[in-house]
Amino acid sequence: MEFIRSIVVFILIMGVLIFVHELGHLIAAKSFGVYCAEFAIGMGPVVYSWQGKETKYSLRALPLGGFVSMAGEHEGETTIFPESLDPSRFLNRIHPLKRMVVLSAGVFMNIVLGLLLFVLVFTLHATPSTTSSVIAEVSVNSPAEKAGILPEDKIIGVIVNQEEFVVDNYNDLAMATVNNQEALTYIINRDGQEMRFEMQPEYNEAYQAYQVGVSFWSEPGPTVGLFEALPMSVVYVGSMIKLIASTLGQLFRGVGFENMAGPIGIFRETQTIVSYGFWPVIQLGALLSINLAIFNILPIPALDGGRIIFALYELVVGKPANKKIENALIIGSFVLLIGLIILVSVQDIARLV
Repeated sequence: MEFIRSIVVFILIMGVLIFVHELGHLIAAKSFGVYCAEFAIGMGPVVYSWQGKETKYSLRALPLGGFVSMAGEHEGETTIFPESLDPSRFLNRIHPLKRMVVLSAGVFMNIVLGLLLFVLVFTLHATPSTTSSVIAEVSVNSPAEKAGILPEDKIIGVIVNQEEFVVDNYNDLAMATVNNQEALTYIINRDGQEMRFEMQPEYNEAYQAYQVGVSFWSEPGPTVGLFEALPMSVVYVGSMIKLIASTLGQLFRGVGFENMAGPIGIFRETQTIVSYGFWPVIQLGALLSINLAIFNILPIPALDGGRIIFALYELVVGKPANKKIENALIIGSFVLLIGLIILVSVQDIARLV
């Protein structure tokens, strides 16, 4: 029963995120007069559809995925558009700036959704946990214990990859050490005396992450009013984007790939979160919405971000990019993305066995 509930929640979360993303593209495209033949939620055979004034709206059998079929979106597209359709209504014929707005609208909507979900959490459930950098517990035989770290030690800084970071709270520490596998140094304040402890993180199978074996006290904050929750959500989402960007930067340097999760890993995380109750599921949805936005804005040709780069090129140079080169880059990057998803999924499966 728990497994079925997790599947339902997973499908609902991903369905809502994709619906909001594609809705952003649809609204922006229609606002600039781009002809949209179909707005679909899901993939595969059509289960139900209805015809709007000019756009067909459909619900498809496979609940993951979705698309907006816009005239002029792809070279050699097979979608049948009216023969009398004004060329100015093709996506590739509108001004590059307008095209950039259409292409980035999905990302914008996912960020807005994440913000609104966090506002909901902060006003009706709790504000982010207040976690200091004072160590509450040191695990037995952990790298931290072997290095000499003690409970009540306050971390005021950390040195990672020869770069020193100031630590005022746990979030600062987490951002500085995310995905780190190399030796690091904690700068500790113990009874007013500054001390330094070097240690080598060890892989924790339970958490599937490299850790040094320290924990911190954390208590949920009180709920706040709407006008306080909104700027708090903006700051919170901003810190998340910064953390995600830092993680992606490390991945491009070949660090932290083993911590990536694909659809299987995300489902596994959903299973865990579902057991915690309603509000953690809402927070997971907000987190995934922000992740989806950042992923789609990456300058990869097959993604929204890459196509924005092509539109920017046209804006600067004054003519479109070579279509053969553009299509080759899109197809090539799409194949690489599929390969990456397969690799990450294999890694997810390996964690289960």
